[in-house]
Amino acid sequence: MPLLDRLQAKLKGTKATILPIAVDDGGKANVEAFYKQHDLTHLKVIVDPDQQVGYFYAANPGRGIFPLYALPITYVIDPGGLIVGYIPGAAPWDSPSAMTLISYLASH
Repeated sequence: MPLLDRLQAKLKGTKATILPIAVDDGGKANVEAFYKQHDLTHLKVIVDPDQQVGYFYAANPGRGIFPLYALPITYVIDPGGLIVGYIPGAAPWDSPSAMTLISYLASH
C-alpha cells in the first residue's frame, strides 16, 4: 500500500488514478486506521466487504465483476471500462518501469 500511495502522488495531474478497494470485513474504520498507521495520504478509502466489486468465491455472492485470484491484485481498466490486464500479487509500483507502463496505458 505504501507503494501505491507513492504512485498515486506521482500520478497527480494525469489521467490515471489508483482506486484501492479493501475487502476487509472490519469496514471503513479498520481501513482508515490502517491508512493512518502507514501514513497513506494520497489514496481514497474504498471498502467492499460484501464482495460487490471483487469476489473470492465461484458462487460470487455479491455479484462482483473482479475475481480476486490473489491479494493484492491490480486490475488495469481502460477509459471505456474494459479490463485490459491484471497483475496478481505485489508489484514494484513506484519503479521507473511501472511508471513507463502506466504512462503508456494512460496514453492509449
